[in-house]
Amino acid sequence: MLYEPKQNLFLERGFDAVDLLAADLKTEWIVEGILAKDSPLLVVGMEKTLKTTLVVYLLVCLATGKPFLGIPVKKMKVAIFSGESGNKNIRCMIDRMSKALRVNVSEEMGGQQSMSLGSLRMVFLSGSDED
Repeated sequence: MLYEPKQNLFLERGFDAVDLLAADLKTEWIVEGILAKDSPLLVVGMEKTLKTTLVVYLLVCLATGKPFLGIPVKKMKVAIFSGESGNKNIRCMIDRMSKALRVNVSEEMGGQQSMSLGSLRMVFLSGSDED
Protein backbone atom coordinates (compact mmCIF):
# COMPACT_ATOMS: atom_id res chain seq x y z
CA MET A 1 0.00 0.00 0.00
CA LEU A 2 1.40 3.40 -1.00
CA TYR A 3 1.36 6.06 1.72
CA GLU A 4 -0.49 9.17 0.64
CA PRO A 5 -0.26 12.15 3.01
CA LYS A 6 -3.55 13.60 4.16
CA GLN A 7 -4.45 17.07 2.97
CA ASN A 8 -3.34 19.62 5.54
CA LEU A 9 -5.08 22.94 5.02
CA PHE A 10 -3.00 24.59 7.73
CA LEU A 11 0.18 23.92 5.78
CA GLU A 12 -1.35 24.81 2.40
CA ARG A 13 -2.70 28.24 3.31
CA GLY A 14 -0.82 29.03 6.49
CA PHE A 15 -2.46 29.63 9.83
CA ASP A 16 -2.31 31.86 12.82
CA ALA A 17 -2.88 31.35 16.55
CA VAL A 18 -6.63 31.99 16.18
CA ASP A 19 -6.90 29.21 13.53
CA LEU A 20 -4.83 26.86 15.64
CA LEU A 21 -6.86 27.42 18.80
CA ALA A 22 -10.14 27.05 16.88
CA ALA A 23 -9.07 23.85 15.10
CA ASP A 24 -10.51 20.47 16.12
CA LEU A 25 -7.21 18.65 16.63
CA LYS A 26 -8.25 15.42 18.31
CA THR A 27 -5.51 12.89 18.88
CA GLU A 28 -6.07 9.31 17.76
CA TRP A 29 -4.09 7.17 20.18
CA ILE A 30 -2.44 3.85 19.39
CA VAL A 31 -1.39 3.58 23.05
CA GLU A 32 -3.37 6.11 25.12
CA GLY A 33 -1.16 8.96 26.31
CA ILE A 34 2.02 7.38 24.94
CA LEU A 35 1.86 6.81 21.18
CA ALA A 36 -0.32 8.86 18.81
CA LYS A 37 -1.22 7.80 15.28
CA ASP A 38 1.05 9.34 12.62
CA SER A 39 3.53 10.55 15.26
CA PRO A 40 7.06 9.32 15.85
CA LEU A 41 8.09 7.72 19.12
CA LEU A 42 11.64 8.29 20.30
CA VAL A 43 13.09 6.10 23.06
CA VAL A 44 16.43 7.32 24.38
CA GLY A 45 18.60 6.48 27.36
CA MET A 46 21.99 5.35 28.51
CA GLU A 47 23.28 1.99 27.26
CA LYS A 48 21.96 -1.15 28.94
CA THR A 49 18.77 0.53 30.23
CA LEU A 50 16.39 -1.93 28.46
CA LYS A 51 15.34 0.42 25.64
CA THR A 52 15.23 -2.38 23.06
CA THR A 53 13.39 -4.67 25.48
CA LEU A 54 10.78 -1.98 26.15
CA VAL A 55 10.27 -1.33 22.43
CA VAL A 56 10.04 -5.07 21.62
CA TYR A 57 7.44 -5.43 24.39
CA LEU A 58 5.48 -2.49 22.94
CA LEU A 59 5.61 -3.98 19.43
CA VAL A 60 4.55 -7.47 20.59
CA CYS A 61 1.62 -5.81 22.40
CA LEU A 62 0.68 -3.87 19.25
CA ALA A 63 0.94 -7.00 17.07
CA THR A 64 -1.22 -9.07 19.42
CA GLY A 65 -3.56 -6.39 20.75
CA LYS A 66 -2.50 -7.13 24.33
CA PRO A 67 -2.36 -4.14 26.73
CA PHE A 68 1.00 -2.37 27.05
CA LEU A 69 1.79 -1.82 30.74
CA GLY A 70 -1.93 -2.20 31.41
CA ILE A 71 -2.90 0.37 28.76
CA PRO A 72 -5.15 -0.79 25.88
CA VAL A 73 -3.54 -0.67 22.43
CA LYS A 74 -4.76 -0.62 18.85
CA LYS A 75 -3.79 -3.92 17.20
CA MET A 76 -1.70 -3.49 14.06
CA LYS A 77 1.11 -4.82 11.90
CA VAL A 78 4.57 -3.92 13.19
CA ALA A 79 8.22 -4.27 12.22
CA ILE A 80 11.35 -4.08 14.34
CA PHE A 81 14.47 -2.52 12.84
CA SER A 82 17.67 -2.82 14.83
CA GLY A 83 21.23 -1.88 14.01
CA GLU A 84 22.58 -3.24 17.30
CA SER A 85 20.66 -6.35 18.38
CA GLY A 86 20.99 -9.45 16.21
CA ASN A 87 18.04 -11.50 15.01
CA LYS A 88 18.72 -14.12 17.69
CA ASN A 89 18.51 -11.55 20.50
CA ILE A 90 15.36 -9.97 19.11
CA ARG A 91 13.80 -13.40 18.60
CA CYS A 92 14.62 -14.34 22.22
CA MET A 93 13.00 -11.12 23.43
CA ILE A 94 9.89 -11.77 21.32
CA ASP A 95 9.69 -15.32 22.69
CA ARG A 96 10.01 -14.07 26.30
CA MET A 97 7.39 -11.37 25.77
CA SER A 98 5.05 -13.82 24.06
CA LYS A 99 5.39 -16.27 26.95
CA ALA A 100 4.79 -13.54 29.54
CA LEU A 101 1.73 -12.31 27.61
CA ARG A 102 0.54 -15.90 27.09
CA VAL A 103 0.27 -15.54 23.32
CA ASN A 104 1.30 -17.95 20.61
CA VAL A 105 3.37 -16.02 18.06
CA SER A 106 2.41 -18.34 15.20
CA GLU A 107 -1.33 -18.26 15.89
CA GLU A 108 -1.84 -14.70 17.17
CA MET A 109 0.55 -12.88 14.86
CA GLY A 110 0.77 -15.15 11.86
CA GLY A 111 4.39 -15.93 12.70
CA GLN A 112 7.45 -13.81 12.23
CA GLN A 113 9.92 -13.33 9.45
CA SER A 114 13.37 -11.81 9.75
CA MET A 115 16.09 -10.61 7.43
CA SER A 116 19.37 -8.73 7.62
CA LEU A 117 20.79 -5.99 5.44
CA GLY A 118 24.36 -5.46 6.55
CA SER A 119 24.21 -4.56 10.23
CA LEU A 120 20.49 -3.71 10.12
CA ARG A 121 18.25 -6.49 11.42
CA MET A 122 14.52 -6.53 10.64
CA VAL A 123 11.87 -8.69 12.24
CA PHE A 124 8.30 -8.46 10.99
CA LEU A 125 5.43 -9.46 13.26
CA SER A 126 2.46 -9.94 11.00
CA GLY A 127 -0.43 -9.10 13.28
CA SER A 128 -3.52 -7.85 11.47
CA ASP A 129 -4.68 -4.27 11.19
CA GLU A 130 -8.09 -3.80 12.73
CA ASP A 131 -9.09 -0.83 10.55
